[in-house]
Amino acid sequence: AKAKAKATTKAMDEDDDDEEPEKPAAKSSDEMTVFVGGLPFSCTEEQLRKDFGECGEIEKLNMPKNDEDKPRGIAFITYKTKEGVAAALKYDGDDYGGRYLKVNLAGQKGEKGKGDKGKGKGKDGKGDKGKGKGKGNDEVTVFVRGLPYSVDEASLKKDFAECGEIERISLPLNEEGSPKGIAFIQYKEKTGCEEALKFDSTDYGGRTIFVRMAGDRGDKGEGKGKGKDGGKDGKG
Repeated sequence: AKAKAKATTKAMDEDDDDEEPEKPAAKSSDEMTVFVGGLPFSCTEEQLRKDFGECGEIEKLNMPKNDEDKPRGIAFITYKTKEGVAAALKYDGDDYGGRYLKVNLAGQKGEKGKGDKGKGKGKDGKGDKGKGKGKGNDEVTVFVRGLPYSVDEASLKKDFAECGEIERISLPLNEEGSPKGIAFIQYKEKTGCEEALKFDSTDYGGRTIFVRMAGDRGDKGEGKGKGKDGGKDGKG
């Protein structure tokens, strides 16, 4: 009976040992896993693995599909190192195949997402007011996104000065003081903007950049354009 009791106790101990490490393991896998949203539906697992593999060695990659067996535009990527995770998180807000990525730690999807949206609204709200005051500048200012994070103001100014004389250039930084991959470039003449717009969807430092007029980002700009076109059509 004693032997049986010992065996039972031992079995229970083993069970306990098995159960306990599972919790930290799940936690650490969340810490090493990033959630990626906003992926183009044409994106393949192979392509994604190649691009995100540049951040660090990938442990596993999961790309959920819908009922029709088509990608849902999201992915979970588990890295072997925290450095890989940190590098992948820098892709947040980047343009990827014409869509903007949302990258955050898998374990913080809900809370972090809400927080980001809230912050975004605040920033955009302030930004729009500021832009309203300087409407004239929008006509000679281009907005550039998708820039490499290694870009500095001097090299950007040099490259875009080929289009025309630059009045001023703004390269917004994130909270850590690193470039956010976007810039506002104000030219002295409208022709400078027209030349800069030709850089739209071109390769710049290994990334695809997108260039548009600063004033074209809001709905107001679109409305004006439609109105004008409508008027012309009506007369014709």
